[in-house]
Amino acid sequence: MKWRDFRRSALGRVRQAGRLARWWLFGLLGFARPPRLRFRPPPWRRPTPLPAQPATITVPVTRPVIYGDVIPEKFDSLPTHASGGEPGITIADDVVLVPGHLFVDRRTAVVLPQSQGVIIDPKALSGLRSRPPRVFRSPAEADEVFVVDCYFTDNYGHNLLEALTRLMLLERAPAGIEIATSIPRSATVSALFEGLGVAPSRVRYYREPLFCHRAYLPDRLVYLEQFINPLAREALSRLVALGSASGVERAERIFISRSRIRRRRLVNEVEIEALFERYGFRIVHPETLPVEAQIALFSEAKMIAGLGGAAMHSTVFSRPETRILMVSSRAWFMRTDVLINEREGQLGYVFGEPEGVASGLGDWDWRVDPAAVEAAIVAHFGL
Repeated sequence: MKWRDFRRSALGRVRQAGRLARWWLFGLLGFARPPRLRFRPPPWRRPTPLPAQPATITVPVTRPVIYGDVIPEKFDSLPTHASGGEPGITIADDVVLVPGHLFVDRRTAVVLPQSQGVIIDPKALSGLRSRPPRVFRSPAEADEVFVVDCYFTDNYGHNLLEALTRLMLLERAPAGIEIATSIPRSATVSALFEGLGVAPSRVRYYREPLFCHRAYLPDRLVYLEQFINPLAREALSRLVALGSASGVERAERIFISRSRIRRRRLVNEVEIEALFERYGFRIVHPETLPVEAQIALFSEAKMIAGLGGAAMHSTVFSRPETRILMVSSRAWFMRTDVLINEREGQLGYVFGEPEGVASGLGDWDWRVDPAAVEAAIVAHFGL
């Protein structure tokens, strides 16, 4: 083991031990707090799964066009239709909201089943993924909140699709209710909340457990890799208006780069970017732009190309006639991108091969054949 990896591992174990100690100290000192703020320390018990929701909404799935000889195994299992149920809201009393879409009954220390369906990490159940309440301070509490959350709170795509679209169910909760989320506060998140009609002053960001008298837990409208509810598309269409506030120079052709991101590096991205530039595509680094500018670029471009990743989920803002070409590793084929694009022939793919050893789920570096990419550009965009 390299020294850096050993040090990181050792520090991680120390941090986890400290986190557990704080959780237990918080629990032991519960006698000094009122009953509503007493909470059993982790590990918390897994919930009983909810009964399967009947599928009452079915939408067709349009198959993308594949260019080149590299085809992921998952492509053959693409469904022809996607189905889901009518979304609703669960009202939970005396619940503790743990950052990262974990809802725990304060009295029984059982995780509510509404936490499931995203991810329940064993480390989350053990209290290792969340910051414990301050031991010698009264923990944060709220009377009534409408919860907008997801598991991967630091990921733009998950925030946009899994969390914020739930605001379409806000009208079913009491008027003026406070919005609670463990998504980190940022200019992007604030703009998206405002774009969906929620003033920033109404949003409560929590990074430690939040003790709630009553929590309104809306169902997801987007089930990644499975189903996008039409209500979610309505929410995303409302956000397109944010682009009008941006003064960014629009372009008919854009290429979404990942060259400044370390995960899933395209080894020959410099060569691929140069290729797209020769065909008149502007190279865009979305992480350097405010979300209003990103929405403006995606909603007004006629041709969009880019590397597979969360940034390309912004194709939800593009017009139905926009052509989209995804350049991706064979190990990173996400059905969600297919579900986003509804029009026949709108979405195309050209795949490369992974290289080396993965650092995470699907996180191989990879390489793509420039000749295959150029052929895809010509065929998909008609250039």
